[in-house]
Amino acid sequence: LIQAMESSLFDLNRLIVIENLFSRRPSREKETIIGYLKKNQERNVIIWESKTIDGRSLASFRQTQIEKLKITSYLFRFLQSFSPKSKIVALNFLALAIQTDPIEVVFVMLCRQVRLLIIAKDLGLKGLSEMAPWQKTILLNQANLFTLENLLEIYKKLLKIDTEQK
Repeated sequence: LIQAMESSLFDLNRLIVIENLFSRRPSREKETIIGYLKKNQERNVIIWESKTIDGRSLASFRQTQIEKLKITSYLFRFLQSFSPKSKIVALNFLALAIQTDPIEVVFVMLCRQVRLLIIAKDLGLKGLSEMAPWQKTILLNQANLFTLENLLEIYKKLLKIDTEQK
């Protein structure tokens, strides 16, 4: 985190995204990261949480803009139906998701889902240790519908799309 926030070859403004920081289990590492972020609130940092966070955790981030983004069930249904065997169902939910959710959110969530499927396919339960048991089961079952090569190819295509958009 320190390297990402402070070192830059060309001193570019960077956007750093941290996923599920506040919902992690209590640890010294978590407290160190939060302490560092409190001291460096002027940086471009997004902390994305999959669930609502208690306001007391956010109270010391006075200079920080906090927004709650409600994601529709269509997006989650699209992500859960994403597989080679249910293309039509997935495409229907994708069409509904892009009508109700920002397209950037749909894209980021798809990238996240493919990344999690790669981890599930490659590492199994070990790679998903921080997740709830029901989430592990869903991801492992969905990952079994793909080959690792398929998932890596999809991820490369998503990376290409992301790069071309920037």
